[in-house]
Amino acid sequence: MRSPLRLRVRELRQALNLTQDALAQASGVSRTTIVEIEGEQTKGVDFLTLDRLARVLNVEPGFLIVRKPEQSPPKPPRTRRGGKA
Repeated sequence: MRSPLRLRVRELRQALNLTQDALAQASGVSRTTIVEIEGEQTKGVDFLTLDRLARVLNVEPGFLIVRKPEQSPPKPPRTRRGGKA
């Protein structure tokens, strides 16, 4: 299964026409770390790294880690008349 973080970082970086080197330089995150994130070679990324990448990629940090970005948030359960579920 592909990591949602990997998908979002690569997708956004490419949409901005940034190389891994350019993203590394602009964000202060090492190119090695970016390669590891995009290549699914890391088990976790600290919040500071997410924040730095998100700022350069013009998104909120949470946008990078959404598990299934194609899905909308769950809808609240419907209630019957009278307010009972």
